[in-house]
This record gives sequence, structure tokens and C-alpha cells, in this order.
Amino acid sequence: MPEPELHPRDTIDRKIEQELFAGLVSFATRARMLVISDKRDRGKSTLLRRLRYNCERVIKPPVPACLVDLQDFSEATPFAFVIKIVAGLEIDDKFPKFTSLNNARVAKNFDPFDTSGAEMPGYAAKGQISTGGGAYVAGNVSANKVIGRDSYEGAKVVQNISRGEFTEIQEEIARKWCIEAFFDDLRVLCATQPIVMLVDHWEKCNYDLREWIRNSFMAGHCIHPNMNLRPAKLAVVVAGNTFDEAKERFGIRDMEFIDLFKDESEHNETVLSHASLSDWGNDHIREFLKQNGHDKNMSDEDIDFLRLKLKRGMTFSQIRDISKSISSGDA
Repeated sequence: MPEPELHPRDTIDRKIEQELFAGLVSFATRARMLVISDKRDRGKSTLLRRLRYNCERVIKPPVPACLVDLQDFSEATPFAFVIKIVAGLEIDDKFPKFTSLNNARVAKNFDPFDTSGAEMPGYAAKGQISTGGGAYVAGNVSANKVIGRDSYEGAKVVQNISRGEFTEIQEEIARKWCIEAFFDDLRVLCATQPIVMLVDHWEKCNYDLREWIRNSFMAGHCIHPNMNLRPAKLAVVVAGNTFDEAKERFGIRDMEFIDLFKDESEHNETVLSHASLSDWGNDHIREFLKQNGHDKNMSDEDIDFLRLKLKRGMTFSQIRDISKSISSGDA
């Protein structure tokens, strides 16, 4: 059976990380990102749950926060990423443009996505699909359409075309407009309201989605070179396994996001980085074992042994397995 998940308030230590985060969400400096990396199974996801808990229960006044797990996507697209953020923040009526357009998208109403007068390069006018040769065919978006005079009865025939499924191009256009509306809403919201986005498992993210998060979500908005175009009070936390050429090729590298800034100085002002989680002392080891029910028959020498193993790279799961054997007398 899997181990029971701890309540976020019971997260052991991580005082350094929590202090870094508290400074980030104070918005007293130019820092807007916190990057947390370490080896697999070292407590990063647990820490993110703790940081979200702090936003809800510790920080006063509370700060709306959402936790997006990048390995938990059935559809790894920018639109799905935005949907998870809006749903996770649970802020009523604070994304009006996005909500209005997305409701139209769900209802298969293409009228709000009329691109005939808008600068949307690469797209045809409303209700049309490019055939690739400069010609267009009508999409299924009309309501009542007069189609002409019946040659036999001499009467006008009115055809009622009900809204059906969007074409693939229409759905793509609608999603792009929804995403842009989300960014517009986010800038307005974060002008006065602090918001925190926690992003977990960077190394597990679909490559295309990860590139969009870097280049559009982060560079294009969250850390836009023009400070006036950034959501002013938005803080982003990114966590993932550390890069390893042999074991974790998509892990977080040192200075992972530096290419999004004009120079190292701007990067260091904006991004707080914690390359490995803070070490545990013997008290933390004992508390961890107690929470997992493996603290019986554990001598000081056993605790010392486990602390050194953890410091040298052993995972929490391995520590738990060893302590279980010691506690039960099997070791």
C-alpha cells in the first residue's frame, strides 16, 4: 500500500525554502521567480504543497495560489495549462475576458472569435477554413441563412443551421483567443492582487508545452522585458529534479532560465534559486520516522546512520524502507 500523504502543515523543516518564498511573495524586491531543484524523491512536491498551504493559512492576508503538476496532463497543451491555472486559483469573476470567451468556445459559438478585423496572422476570416491554396470554405457557424429562391415553388427557402462541432481550425483560433484573454485578465488582476503559481515536475513536462511555458508564459508575460507589461504581483515557483546527463536529461539545469533575460544581473534580480533542499538534522529524521510509524527501536546511532545516508543522496523512500526494517527488528 502507498504511504499516506502528509498534511502540508506537517512538512518537516524546509525553513530556508519557506523563508525564500516568504520574501518572494512580499513583492518587496524585483524577484518574481523561485526555482527549486534537487534529486528525485527529496521532498520537492511536499514542499510545494507546504508553500501553497502557507499562502492559504499562514500569510496574512491570504494569497491566492495554484499548484500545477506538469506530469498530470491528459492533454499537454498551452490551453490545458491555462485551464488548470484558472481552476486552481478559484477566484470568482476575476478572469472575465477568459471566462466569456471560453464559455462561447464550449457553446460552439464562433461569433466572438471573428478574426476578419483582427490581426491574427495565419488565420482566415470567421467561419472559414484555409484550403492551403488561398481559397476558403465556409465552416459550420451560421444560424439562419437565406440560400435563395426555390426554382420550382418560387418561394424563399430559409435553412436553419444549428451550431455543431468546431472545425479544427476554429477550435485552434478559439483557444488562442482564450489564452490571450487569460493574459489580459492576469495583468489586470495582478496589478493589485498578489497571485502565486506553483509548477511541479518540470522534468516530466511534455517538451512542446515546456517550451511554450518558457517562451510565452514566462518570457512573454510573467517576466516580460518591459516591466510595465508584466503581471506586477505574480510570483512563480518552478520545481523539478536536477539535471543529470545520464539519469535526468530534462531536469533543471544551473541558471535554467537565464536565456530569458538580457544579462546575468537581471536574471539574478528576478530569479531566486535553491539548487538543493536544506539538509536535515537528527531531529528532522526522527520526526520523519515518527510520521511514518517507523520510530520504534531507533537508537541515536541508527538516526546518525540514516542522516548520513540521506546527506549522501539516499532518497526518502529508501530511508523509510531501511527504518522500517530497523524498527521491526529485521535489520
